Amino acid sequence: MSTPLQTIFGAYLYDEYQTDENLAAWWQARNQLTQGYLDWWNNTPLGVYTSPQVSGALLDWIGQGIYGIPRPVISTSSTFFLAGLNQFSLNSIDLNGNQFHQSGTAQVADDDIYRRVLTWWLWRGDGPYMNVTWLKRRVMRFLSGANGSDLLPSEAPPSIAVSGNTITITVPSSTEASIMSDFLASNILLFPFPYAAAVSLTTYEQITNESGDVITTENGYALMLDQS
Repeated sequence: MSTPLQTIFGAYLYDEYQTDENLAAWWQARNQLTQGYLDWWNNTPLGVYTSPQVSGALLDWIGQGIYGIPRPVISTSSTFFLAGLNQFSLNSIDLNGNQFHQSGTAQVADDDIYRRVLTWWLWRGDGPYMNVTWLKRRVMRFLSGANGSDLLPSEAPPSIAVSGNTITITVPSSTEASIMSDFLASNILLFPFPYAAAVSLTTYEQITNESGDVITTENGYALMLDQS
């Protein structure tokens, strides 16, 4: 496999101008600037969104331009619209009038969360079809894989329960878990369309039984969590 060009083919002056210090300095600066561009391209793999060299606006350009996944917005806003009889108390709104209410906050996700979203969509190591293992690994990567890295902690894998078309994911409460819950509800994270995702946030504790085995507990009750 051929390696990328590491050194530019530098520009040079004709012989009759090489004694001119000003022209020589100009071309030397031009070659240094060009070499800097080449070094940047060699050190910045545009397809690798987890690279520390890819951040900010460049990450947006790659995420949306190459992969078609825009940077998500973390929102706590809610809206409701009142209009028509029987939707409001008498004398609280004009007859045939309406009211629109909006509250909450919204902020653009930072690079860390954006990379986790990209990894959720783009990871191919688990195969193309969803199953319990596929879902658990994606959840664990999103919760623990900083900057979209592949990290699969085995201490507390998520608990998955299926009832009809609803898949309930039980995970320890955290900022990342709350964001994941909002993103699943907003269809920002990939999820099979025939199913609805519900995220249950809980507090887990680790205890040791008489045999020395570590047991994950929820509110004092032992949980049997599938490690697959």
